[in-house]
Amino acid sequence: MRIKKLEGNIIAKIAAGEIIENPSSVIKELMDNCIDALATNIEIEFQNAGKDYIRVSDNGAGIIYEDLKIAFSRHATSKLNSVKDISTIESMGFRGEALPSIATVSNVELLSNVSSQSNAGKINLEFGSVLNVKPDVRTKGTTVVVTNLFGNMPARRNFLKTTRSEIQKNYDLIKKYALCYPEIKFKVISDGRKYIETSGSGSLVELLSHIYNNELATSMIPIEYNSQHICINGYISNVNIKKSSNVNINCFVNKRVIKNRIFNYAIERAYDSLLVKGDYPVCVLNLKLDPSFLDINVHPSKNEIKIRDEREIFSHVEKTIRSNLINYNTNKNDISSIGMKFDFNVAKKQSSHNPITQFEQKYNVKEFANKNNPNIQEFILSENDPKNLIFEFKLLGQLNDSYILGEYQKTICIIDQHAAHERVNYEKLLFNSANIINKQELLNPIVLNLEIKENEWLEENVKIMNELGFDIESFGVINEWKINKIPIYLINKNIESKVIKIISDFTNNISDTNNTDDRLKSLACHSSIEFGDKLSNMEMLKLIEDISNCKEPWKCPHGRPVLIQINEVELSKWFSRT
Repeated sequence: MRIKKLEGNIIAKIAAGEIIENPSSVIKELMDNCIDALATNIEIEFQNAGKDYIRVSDNGAGIIYEDLKIAFSRHATSKLNSVKDISTIESMGFRGEALPSIATVSNVELLSNVSSQSNAGKINLEFGSVLNVKPDVRTKGTTVVVTNLFGNMPARRNFLKTTRSEIQKNYDLIKKYALCYPEIKFKVISDGRKYIETSGSGSLVELLSHIYNNELATSMIPIEYNSQHICINGYISNVNIKKSSNVNINCFVNKRVIKNRIFNYAIERAYDSLLVKGDYPVCVLNLKLDPSFLDINVHPSKNEIKIRDEREIFSHVEKTIRSNLINYNTNKNDISSIGMKFDFNVAKKQSSHNPITQFEQKYNVKEFANKNNPNIQEFILSENDPKNLIFEFKLLGQLNDSYILGEYQKTICIIDQHAAHERVNYEKLLFNSANIINKQELLNPIVLNLEIKENEWLEENVKIMNELGFDIESFGVINEWKINKIPIYLINKNIESKVIKIISDFTNNISDTNNTDDRLKSLACHSSIEFGDKLSNMEMLKLIEDISNCKEPWKCPHGRPVLIQINEVELSKWFSRT
């Protein structure tokens, strides 16, 4: 086959396909233009996820009437003058390909004015062909309306995700831009409903409160680091804030929203051992690098960048976050996540006031005490009455706010507080004769903002959540849900994070949502005492009493052991005494 030059319309569609992948690609390119035009107010509206209609308006510098036609020519730009400028680009756009690429695969109307005192200009295009250019009326700024996206490329349109998925992509993208530019006021309207409207005050804490919640915003740790080659500033969450995916990790380079896995990896490494596997932090970090260290011309959509001395930048990010996390925990006297706490005075306190005496009224302690009881392992295997543990367990304290430590028949007994409480809660749910989970109505309903997968699962399985004791209904925009009632087991818990975690478990098939037993296990798990929860002596003793009253006390519902035992022989070996 002979080599031939492609026709212009084919070239245009190929080029457009590299830049415009979906509606969020259109929104991104138009927002970049707004930012380059120094806009302080950006309004985005879309219908049917943007497949049918997208409108982006700003109050930026505008385009003069004479430049409207050339603005839709390929490689026409006001942001690049010579080849030398490529190595020091700081604008969002520079290729001159965004507008012509959008116009090639849709119908476009652009209305712009450079001054409120003069006439505006309007241009209409249909799949890349200019229909008309004429004067119009508008205040200073630009409005771009995109309709019938991929109308001339049905195969590409058919490859778009569901409307709900595309809407979520739009939301996630706009949220990142809002976090990157808190000084810009963003307003988003989806199918006639307002999704979000930021103040544009420049306060990142205020914005975090608006996007997430006030509790998260006020608990974030400020980050600031400056060196010769890199400046880092922003906010990171403390180790008590946990999200089910890394979508809330936001790392911007020179005020550019980009994808770079190395930054996500550096941030996750910084939290290593401070968060359990599967939990992710919330981060909003702005990195400022010398433009000569960057190559932003590696991908047509400008979503990716290459960085010189990437390893060094990685190290700066990881160490800065790690040191701030440790310093924060130390200053807050919350070292449970990075060290070990143990109250050696508990046993001494018990000698003067022993709470165990309260059990003497419920059980015949002397009768048990006179028996020659075996050790715990034999005790479990022989299926003796687990209540024996109550009377012979001498509480020593809490280890690392995670384990209950005690002495039992000349052995060290260590109880996993979460596993123990999980077993207690599970049996309360399992042996509930009425098979009804009591609900508690919330005085102030909680609004959840879910990620795309969790949102899709909940929409199809609201009934399951209601059967678990929740009252959840769709609220506001598509990815928001309102919690009106919760099961009583979640009272005094961080309700929002617990509910999200339960939904995440079901979404990721950690539990079988069609299996009632698995549902109860999930609810029992998330309503239980956690690692890191500090317990009083009375709370620890009450938990020991509750676990001793269980039918299967020695393993959690998932099969993990509730307690382990270290006998005197093992201790002697460790200390080289045998």
